[in-house]
Amino acid sequence: MKVLIADDQNEVRSALRLSLEQSFPEITVKEITRAESLDREIADSEFALMLLDWEMPGMEDQRLRADVLAHWSTIVLSATPTSRQQALALGAREFVCKSDPPETILHAVQRLMPGAAMR
Repeated sequence: MKVLIADDQNEVRSALRLSLEQSFPEITVKEITRAESLDREIADSEFALMLLDWEMPGMEDQRLRADVLAHWSTIVLSATPTSRQQALALGAREFVCKSDPPETILHAVQRLMPGAAMR
């Protein structure tokens, strides 16, 4: 399965990629750093799941947020726990606070990727 990580912070993307690849060796990960790239990626239906930084520059646009969430099975990542309600209301499948332990994101991915087994 293919997963897209959309986050402007290199450290976050690297940590997510490493965790995902170690826990789910059957997935392939692609990274993007800019919200402007999402329009191109929406047209590319090869990805099964997106991990989306809710505060990534350019994601403030509610239309873009709603469009992304309408086209993707999405786990929203946020440094702001108060964003949970808005993200879920717009269609996010899962919400994970960036301060949560790494296992939280791995469990969210596992729930959205049937057949993926944790090591």
